[in-house]
Amino acid sequence: MKHSAPGYILVLTLLLISVSTIIVTRLVNSIIAHTNQASLFIAREKAQMLALSGISLAMSELSPTIEEKDSKNEDLIFQKNVKIYLDNANRWHSYTLKENVDGIDGEISLYIANEAGKININQLFNHKEKKFIISPQQKKMIQRMSEKLQPLTKNKNLYESFEKFLNKKMELLNDISELITIDGMEIPLYVQKDTQDKNKNILALTDIFTLETKNAQVNALMLSQSLGALMGLKQLSSEPEKRSKIIEDITKKIKKSMNWQSDWDPTAGQLYGVVWKEIPEDFKFLFSQSIDLDLFSVISYGTYDSVTQKVYAIIEKQKIERGTASMFVIRKIIWFS
Repeated sequence: MKHSAPGYILVLTLLLISVSTIIVTRLVNSIIAHTNQASLFIAREKAQMLALSGISLAMSELSPTIEEKDSKNEDLIFQKNVKIYLDNANRWHSYTLKENVDGIDGEISLYIANEAGKININQLFNHKEKKFIISPQQKKMIQRMSEKLQPLTKNKNLYESFEKFLNKKMELLNDISELITIDGMEIPLYVQKDTQDKNKNILALTDIFTLETKNAQVNALMLSQSLGALMGLKQLSSEPEKRSKIIEDITKKIKKSMNWQSDWDPTAGQLYGVVWKEIPEDFKFLFSQSIDLDLFSVISYGTYDSVTQKVYAIIEKQKIERGTASMFVIRKIIWFS
């Protein structure tokens, strides 16, 4: 049976149309995918920019305004630095940005903590003997904190795991993230802004431990939120008026060097809602008498077009050679998810 030429042409035409449709469809899908990928890349870049801007915002939040007439009053400058820290520390706060005002639509969220309010785990290391040694007081203190963490570690004895981990180490820790390898450790590395479990929200390894300070003791007035929680201390009220009033009162009584036995109740006692006699002795030995306001950690979230980028930074306040002015430098910066 013979086919007419027009029949072949029709079949060929339909075949060409079908192939062309497939090619065009793939091309369109490819363009859409590339466009979406490019849009996502741009959103990530802008979210990263916002997160980095958050570090600068944190520096600004930690820099009080000093009038010329007060520029030589060191005690007043010190108290203003204490107040501005307590106003902004150990809690999440956010800035919403608008393109017509700020040049970009987005959000920046910050969490600031004082590194002197965390335990320097490398201070448990004996440099002479090249091994980690925990004193009886330190052991009791860490055991108490491990008990508080028990619900989060599937009933593992976290202290035993912690001690085994340190005994195997022959050198100082280079990064807090090394603690993640401890058996039973399920505490997040960084404080998270959004979580369904409010208890986990205030616990993070980088909010309990530090490698940045030189002192084995911690700043009692500047305790991190996580370390304070493990010690059973309450958090400062989140109600703006009540919080502001307490901080205002505390600031007037703060000195560069504190005698906690007599100074605790009217200052830190108000901050944490616990009187001195109720603080366990093994925690008391951990408290430094000095108030340090030099080293801080900053967690900054930058959000643009539903894309969020997160950064953890260590910043240090340094005095400028002349005058009472100071500046911040970034000592460490880590991107995380």
